[in-house]
Amino acid sequence: MRDPLPLDQTNLINEFKTGQLSPINEKLVVEEKTDGSISIYPSDDPHFARLVQQATDYIEPTAIERIRLSKLDLVRYWDYQEELGHLRRPRTLENYNQLFKACSLVRNSELAVQSFKEMVEDYNISPSPKTFSSLISVFARKSDVDSCLEYIEKMALEFNLKPNKFIYSCLVNAFAKRGSLNEAFDVVQTMMAHKMEPDVVTHSNLLAGCVQNGELTRAWDHWEVMRAEYNIVPDQVAFEIMMNCAAREDAVEKALGLYDEMQILNVPPTEITFNTLIKSVSKSRRDPNVKLRAFALADQMEKYGYKADIYTINSLMHASATTGNVARMKKLLGQVFHEKTNQSTIQGVDPLKPNDITYNIMLNGMCINNKLSTTNHNSNIEAAINTLTLLQKNNMPITNYTMNGVMSVLATANRFSLTLSFLDKFRSVNLTPDQVTYTIIVAMFAKNRRMRDAELTFSKFKELEMKPTYNSYKSMVFGYLKIADQPSAMKYLKKMNEEHGYMLKPSDMVRFKSRMSGSKSEARKKEGLGRETSRMMDKFKRASPSSGLLDRLSQLTAKHQKEGK
Repeated sequence: MRDPLPLDQTNLINEFKTGQLSPINEKLVVEEKTDGSISIYPSDDPHFARLVQQATDYIEPTAIERIRLSKLDLVRYWDYQEELGHLRRPRTLENYNQLFKACSLVRNSELAVQSFKEMVEDYNISPSPKTFSSLISVFARKSDVDSCLEYIEKMALEFNLKPNKFIYSCLVNAFAKRGSLNEAFDVVQTMMAHKMEPDVVTHSNLLAGCVQNGELTRAWDHWEVMRAEYNIVPDQVAFEIMMNCAAREDAVEKALGLYDEMQILNVPPTEITFNTLIKSVSKSRRDPNVKLRAFALADQMEKYGYKADIYTINSLMHASATTGNVARMKKLLGQVFHEKTNQSTIQGVDPLKPNDITYNIMLNGMCINNKLSTTNHNSNIEAAINTLTLLQKNNMPITNYTMNGVMSVLATANRFSLTLSFLDKFRSVNLTPDQVTYTIIVAMFAKNRRMRDAELTFSKFKELEMKPTYNSYKSMVFGYLKIADQPSAMKYLKKMNEEHGYMLKPSDMVRFKSRMSGSKSEARKKEGLGRETSRMMDKFKRASPSSGLLDRLSQLTAKHQKEGK
């Protein structure tokens, strides 16, 4: 007889709870019992002494349990119990607790309240602490603090049951989700006053609340207090929350430092850990080169046995898009269509199925690629149009963001006629051109020194009662500087501030001052050509070669207004 598996295999349990046992699932069998305990034993010896982690209190559903609960037909929950092979599920406390846990997952508080009343009044079944844990969890997920407090009071006064740590953690979560952070911290003090030490879950709820409500400094402060004063060792969830906090600050090095600390503390990273890090790195705005580290992290993720899902792919796509690397994006998209993992078999879904975000990122990358080089203009236009067709064919969400993405690809390739005619496409997908749409057209004309065209397009903001965007004003200012028309540039600079409160960003102000100096030189040079030559050049520059296109723009705008769009 071999020695039994040690009982302190917490890492193994955590991997199971998050559904990540792919590196070892051929050697081990993992079972979850109805009482919430977990059994793990070698696949070649089913009679081997089992490792069991008993659930003495409520535990969050594991990955496998979530799948099972999500498949329950809550409307017909009592009509049929497939695992028993007969009609009518018995009205037992265990079955009611399972129903409440399922309600918590789908946030169905109405069914939970109705079922609790039925259980107590019609079937005389006394609730257990686990019952209230599940019930209060439903309300906490919906930020319903009042209902949480109501059932905590009911638990103590009507059923003489003492609230446990999990219930207090739910209350902390409810306050934090509602944005009442001070009250959430007060609950922790109440716990300690009742000789109940808050655990890492409670503190993680506080951290998550701070991050969700934008109080990032408070999150870092509590991160230090949690460890120094409460002697809490962070788990994967706590580390991942703080990685998100670092990501929101665009502090990539901080996020990577947390990952290094996880390894020092022997806290195994999960799939969520890697996806959080990859997303943080890929969206960094400070250094474009740091985005390349996202691919190194993806390689490390694979070494841990985790397969990339669509969230991983989207983050890597974003890292490629912001540098205009269309070739790499297409390679990643090829991976989406050709790689399959065991996860699709287990969960009944394809983890690599592209979504609308995937294609929107692709469009953004094509747009940036167009700005960097003219080489791929035609292929990017074709790919953008095909992307829209693919989204329609697969009944995937098409938003203004998508339509503006396609239009940006056309505009950055300087396809004037095609860009303006694309306005008709909005109506075909039941959408209306918005401020961003007209900003794209303004920028296209201004970039190409067609300021008369840009002026006419800019006037559509007032005509359609839309607020001009910051970028539309910026395009007008720098467009006029390109043709050495300083008075018009200053007019729009003054107008953007007085009418809409916009101020040039610091980086744009540096560029503005540089262009102002350049436009003065160009103006002096133009004066040296003589009055007659200058007059002819101005006439040539201001004559719009796209007057037909502008007529088309006016026609399309009038059509949208007439149709109520």
